[in-house]
Amino acid sequence: MYKMKIICLHKKNRLMKNLLLPLLFLTAFFRLHAQKKDFAVIPNAGVTLGLISSGAGLHAGVNTTYALTNRLSVEGQLSFSTMSGQAYGGRSYNENVASALLGLRLYFNAPTKNSRIFVNYMAGAMRYHTRYPGEPESRGVDGAGSLGLYFAVDNRIFFGGSIEGDGYLVVKAGVNLLRKKSSGKS
Repeated sequence: MYKMKIICLHKKNRLMKNLLLPLLFLTAFFRLHAQKKDFAVIPNAGVTLGLISSGAGLHAGVNTTYALTNRLSVEGQLSFSTMSGQAYGGRSYNENVASALLGLRLYFNAPTKNSRIFVNYMAGAMRYHTRYPGEPESRGVDGAGSLGLYFAVDNRIFFGGSIEGDGYLVVKAGVNLLRKKSSGKS
């Protein structure tokens, strides 16, 4: 049993390395080429609520964005959510989901405003681990998506919600670690 736990932890670490390395590479690449563009790294945390099942949990992630125009950005997200609740027929469950997503962010108002509203849509893959008491564990990789509506204050603080994965509402807030750099000087 002790060896089994070590193997499971090793596989989880390998998965996180496989997801984290490409994101870090893309972040460094876009950061080097973002002299006149807005680039952001936004760690975030929030609450996950089941829309189909009655469950609740926690969400943690990091989003990166790279502005293509004044109103359109490319966005990526690495996240982890854990949830507990009751599914169909009153069966209780626990679920952990790690996801890597890529998509677009569309702002409704100009970047000159202190507050901006935006929507995003991202798609990618998720790795899930679901447990129902008395049944074998279910693990796998599946497609994932996220559709969100957010509010940004001074390009620094972000908050809002999204529908993610298999019908979860994620309400989250985050802080931009890199303030907008639009001087155009290197």
